[in-house]
Amino acid sequence: MLKIKSISTVGFVGESENLVHELTCPLSRKRTGDRFYYKSSLYRVEAPDDANVRVVVFSAVDVFCCFETLVDLVDFQKCVLYLTDVKKARRMGIKIDKTRLSYALECPVVFATKSARGLNRLLDAVHMVSQTPNFITTFENPSVAKKSVISFKQSRLSFLARKICDLFLIIKTSC
Repeated sequence: MLKIKSISTVGFVGESENLVHELTCPLSRKRTGDRFYYKSSLYRVEAPDDANVRVVVFSAVDVFCCFETLVDLVDFQKCVLYLTDVKKARRMGIKIDKTRLSYALECPVVFATKSARGLNRLLDAVHMVSQTPNFITTFENPSVAKKSVISFKQSRLSFLARKICDLFLIIKTSC
């Protein structure tokens, strides 16, 4: 028999209609409405300001240009960041370090995937945040936090072109 400890509430911010539908759809046939189960706990979807845990759904492409907006959305006691369009951001050359971003925002960060793995990781993070008094990101090396959260990777051709330009500048200045 399934024991239910208590009902926790979850609020979604951002483009989350599909995500909420995926979570609550299997139970909607049983007329439970906007509820879903995870690890013997019952979760109910509510307004983001009234919920125990806030899930911020944000595009990874917009993290670099809208970082202040992201910080304002994540400014909540218990929050989880769910980044979508991660593959598109990688194709654009934007690389996001999950642990550094988690440290900077002081909340867990989950990347969305097309498989159920991303959704399971999101549910695990929501469960972890809802069951603990506060979430504190710990690092083995604190100097990681000083490095940049977002970096742009260079193609080999642009790296080679930059090195050749630097070489020509060195040769030109020495002559």
